[in-house]
Amino acid sequence: MYTNPKNIKQEIKILFFYFVDLLIILGGFIVGVAISKALHLSFAPKVILMVITTLFAFWLCVRAPSHPKERNLSVLFHLFKMDRNHYHSIEIERKK
Repeated sequence: MYTNPKNIKQEIKILFFYFVDLLIILGGFIVGVAISKALHLSFAPKVILMVITTLFAFWLCVRAPSHPKERNLSVLFHLFKMDRNHYHSIEIERKK
């Protein structure tokens, strides 16, 4: 008899990266190429821009020590989505 797995949200891992990470890095590279074409940059600035956007995409894939289950991309999304007009108290768990 088969049982249901406890966690059904699994990430696909390809070599060293997860599939979502590869999509984020590819998206960063594509954004760098699009910006360099829109600005009509020469070769050196174009390469620098693509390297910077790809490194930024790598940073978006990293998981911070304070949020080990979320990538920096989702942390930034929550930061911009946060309601700054209301106070939300933080519940502190006290050890007995």
